[in-house]
Amino acid sequence: ATAACTEPRTASLHTRCCAQVVRTDYRFESRRAALATLGFFFGKGVARRAEALLADVADDGEACFVPECTGVWWRVKHCETT
Repeated sequence: ATAACTEPRTASLHTRCCAQVVRTDYRFESRRAALATLGFFFGKGVARRAEALLADVADDGEACFVPECTGVWWRVKHCETT
């Protein structure tokens, strides 16, 4: 998972694996709560990216969303691609 990322990033996969990217955005009660929580769990780098994404959000208790993409991989004998 890559917090504060608007575009999914893909990793090279073994040929016997399939992958699906799922949007799992975070919702916070305020900009301040978002930056504090992301900084605590993911570090200063993610908090800085989130701060840039939330630059237009007032910190007056307005709910905000931080984009997140989660990759799910599973092993199969044959991978169907779409």
